[in-house]
Amino acid sequence: MIIAITGKKNSLRPFEEQLELIAKGSPDMILVRDKNADDVDYLEFAKKCKEICMKYHVAMSADTHLTVAKELGVYHIQVPFDFFV
Repeated sequence: MIIAITGKKNSLRPFEEQLELIAKGSPDMILVRDKNADDVDYLEFAKKCKEICMKYHVAMSADTHLTVAKELGVYHIQVPFDFFV
């Protein structure tokens, strides 16, 4: 299984362009991360990512933002080990 993990700060190209190139490579899933975003910013970021993932039939996973994942219908969620402690 190949899972690509996003990171806007680490992108060598404009982020959406980079994400599209990754999605074209057909990973099994793209994990959408933005550690510094609040739910409002993450929602806008994740919407763009979901559009690209859907275009290339790649599963998407949200990182920690449970309410955003639910709103967007994202069923894969990554949380840190101590998230619920």
